[in-house]
Amino acid sequence: ATTIQDWDTGSKIDATGVFGQVACNQAMQTAMDKARQRTLGVVTIRGANHSGRLGAYVALAAAEGMIGMVLVNGGGAGQWVAPFGGRERRLSTNPIAIGAPAPSGKGFPLVLDMGASVVPEGKIRHYFQKGETVPDGWLIDHTGKPTNDPGQLYAEPPGSILPLGGSAGHKGYGLAFFVDILAGALSGAGCCGMEKSQTSSGGGILMLAINIGSFGPMSQFQQQVSALVDYVKSSAPAVGFEEVLVPGEFEFQHQQRRSRDGIDVADSVWQDMNALLLELRKA
Repeated sequence: ATTIQDWDTGSKIDATGVFGQVACNQAMQTAMDKARQRTLGVVTIRGANHSGRLGAYVALAAAEGMIGMVLVNGGGAGQWVAPFGGRERRLSTNPIAIGAPAPSGKGFPLVLDMGASVVPEGKIRHYFQKGETVPDGWLIDHTGKPTNDPGQLYAEPPGSILPLGGSAGHKGYGLAFFVDILAGALSGAGCCGMEKSQTSSGGGILMLAINIGSFGPMSQFQQQVSALVDYVKSSAPAVGFEEVLVPGEFEFQHQQRRSRDGIDVADSVWQDMNALLLELRKA
C-alpha cells in the first residue's frame, strides 16, 4: 500500500490491490496514531481487495480506548442491491462498522457490524450452496417480485437484494447511498455506475478513530456505557428470546461456540475445497 497524502489528522492510501486485511490493519493503525495526537484520525483507502470482517478493525480501536468506525463500498463493483422503489441493481451492500471499548465486566468490545442491505450477498450464496430457500423479504427477482429462491440472484437476468428496512427500506437505501459517497467518492475509488458495474480497480474505505480520552476520563465514559448496557439488558425478553443482547455480544458468543465446536461448512463448499487441494497437490 502507498500513502498518497498525509496530514496531522488524516491520510489517503492507495492499496494497489493488496489484501484488504493488510491495508485495513495498516490504515486503522495510522488512524489511531493520529487520534492519539490530534483526537481524531481519518484515513481513506482506494484499490483495496476484499477487506473481510469490518468488526475486526473497529475492535482494534476499541482495544486502544478509542471509538472506531469503518465504511466500505465496492468502488463501483459488487452491485447486488436494488434502490428503494427500484427493481434493478444499483448499489453494493455497503457495510458500516462502529466499535467502542468493552464495558466494565464484559469480555468483548461493543461492535456494530452491518450492511445497508437486508442481508450480505455471502449469506445468499450460503443458502444457494446448501440448496435451501431464503426467508421472506430478502430478495426480488428481475421483475421486482419477492422470491425465496436464492438462485434468482445469480440468474440471467438477475434478481436483487433488498435494502435494509423492509417497508422502511428507504432508510437502508439512504445509508447505502451515503456510504458510497463517503467510502467511494472521498477515497477516489469511485461510486456505483453503469461503466463500473462489472469490474473495479478495488473498493473504497473510510476509517475513523476517535480518542475518547480527549473528551474526559475513560472511567467516566466506561461508567456511562456500562450503565447503558445494564439498563438495555434489563428489559424483559420478548416472546421467542432468552435475553436482550447488545451489539457485539451475539458475535462474541458465536466465536466462543465455534472455537469450541468447529465451523459448519456446506457440503458443496467442502467438496470444492477438497478438489482444489487435490489440484494444488498435483501442481
